[in-house]
Amino acid sequence: MIAEHATALELERVVRSYRGVLDHEEEREAANERHAQRFFRLDPCEDGSFAISGRLPAESAALVMAALEAAQKASAAVVGRARCASRRPMAARTGSWASRSAVGA
Repeated sequence: MIAEHATALELERVVRSYRGVLDHEEEREAANERHAQRFFRLDPCEDGSFAISGRLPAESAALVMAALEAAQKASAAVVGRARCASRRPMAARTGSWASRSAVGA
């Protein structure tokens, strides 16, 4: 046994090194467990929408949130432009009444 033949200082070094190995092993096991629990699922719903669920690390979740926010802003801008276009008078959307009458006459 090491304890029977080592000095106190040598034994302390061995124990300290062994604890370091155990700490790294525990960290690795915890990281592997977190990795195993990750998932991201996108499920279609009956009404044509989608349900999103998942478990992601904070860094990945931040990227997903940023992408969803950008998509939401882009979608709102498209909807806003469509609403503005539908509120313009008919003559502004298809040309003036006089130009349509002249073409049809």
